[in-house]
Amino acid sequence: MPYDVSLVLPTQYADALQKYVHLIREAEELGYFGVWMTEVSGAESMALLGAASQVTDRLHLGCGVVSVYTRTMPLLAMGAYTLDALSMHRFRLGVGASTANIAERWHGVQYRHPALRVRESILLLRQLLDGQKTRFSGTTIVSDGFQLSGTGSIPPPIYVAALGADMLAVAGELADGVIITLSSRESIAKAMSIVDEAARKAGRSPHDIRRVAYVRTCLTGDAAAAISWMQRELGWYASAKSYERHFRQMGYGAEMDGANAAWAAKDHQKAFDSISPRMARELAVIGNATEVVAQLNYLATVGLDELAIYAFQPTLGLDHLRRQIAAIADTFAVAL
Repeated sequence: MPYDVSLVLPTQYADALQKYVHLIREAEELGYFGVWMTEVSGAESMALLGAASQVTDRLHLGCGVVSVYTRTMPLLAMGAYTLDALSMHRFRLGVGASTANIAERWHGVQYRHPALRVRESILLLRQLLDGQKTRFSGTTIVSDGFQLSGTGSIPPPIYVAALGADMLAVAGELADGVIITLSSRESIAKAMSIVDEAARKAGRSPHDIRRVAYVRTCLTGDAAAAISWMQRELGWYASAKSYERHFRQMGYGAEMDGANAAWAAKDHQKAFDSISPRMARELAVIGNATEVVAQLNYLATVGLDELAIYAFQPTLGLDHLRRQIAAIADTFAVAL
């Protein structure tokens, strides 16, 4: 198979973290290439990956992603160094700008110039992970005189989560990999062309940048229930301006108009209902085993190196998630 298959695991099951670590071990046993751990308001992803590193041997472990606004870069470099050492160099550091709501309302940090912030964060992280003493004075970040007391011989790779053209260009210029999410096949193809162009302008080969797509995936015979779940998921994301712009650029303007009005009226259910079944279908992979494999294979033809399966079930719970992950692995049993 021309691409690797990984998992995206949301850190929302804060009441079952020991089971979560066991689930990551099971993912390795099922043959997955890696796991990407999200981070919003549940478990802290680096601590969870540290635990996972001690019960796995082969699985690639990634933060997918951590915000460059909610940690200082020296602290983030310390965490990356620690995880890379604990995992015997299986760690991948995924960074992104997150959203204004998370940065400003939740963490009390000004959300300014997100693409520049990510760019400067990568430049500073490179210094830190190379063991240099910092002398960095950027527009959004300053660090002077900090030096990691220990660094690995090969720093962990840095991936950038990107939606818009500016962030995609940062990934192409500076990152080891790019992560795309909630995007149609056509949108991913356009994004890859922006990454490639930025890489060439920076004197890099586009082939040096690993391309990862997060794909909401539900293996099910009840497509209607899965679509309903996806409408709710997209409705929440539509409340963030960066995702709203992204969705509009893909042609979902009517859905965004409806969701905006609903959020302004504080009507959550109406916001979810504003997401059309067509949009939910086009931004997820839903169906039986044959349909899921065919859709994923088709999606990967835009030049993706890795499909990170964000498995979901309309019925929430860690046990349901475990069954879904195992069922998806079964569909790729030969390839994995």
